Amino acid sequence: AGFIYDGNPWFDAAHTISGGSSTYANIDSSLALTEANLETVLTTMRSTNAVDERGDRIVIRPTHLIVPPALIFTANKILRSVQLPGSANNDINPLQGALIPVSWRALTDTATAAAYYVIQAGRGLRCYDSGAPTLRQYQHMNGDISVIAEFQFGATVTNWRYHFCANKAS
Repeated sequence: AGFIYDGNPWFDAAHTISGGSSTYANIDSSLALTEANLETVLTTMRSTNAVDERGDRIVIRPTHLIVPPALIFTANKILRSVQLPGSANNDINPLQGALIPVSWRALTDTATAAAYYVIQAGRGLRCYDSGAPTLRQYQHMNGDISVIAEFQFGATVTNWRYHFCANKAS
């Protein structure tokens, strides 16, 4: 419980590849949400972590920045400003439009209040659904009837490389 296919947590600093001795990280506990730190995360995802289990290069194209509600304003400044945020030099913002900012209200506990996630949508996760619910009927001794609807669903991590967590303890 709590581990993915490689025996590590989903977000970990010690992922390995088959037949290799190098370790890869998709978490960093010290990168607050800034333009420079977001560039670091994107570079790590697109370059350092962009290898498959055999060590061959793969393409990773992050699409979304998921933040708690308190960070959505910072995310919008970084990703939607035409000019580089906080600069008086009229530099262009290289991150403008690079990711879609998403505020997720479930990220509100103290451990995740400043954490943010960069993901490539549609990659690295698989969701399972059993389909339509199975209905069962049960008649009680007093004549009442209960109908029970059961269905199953779940999710699994199929590839950790398409997700990165920053500014959260591992």
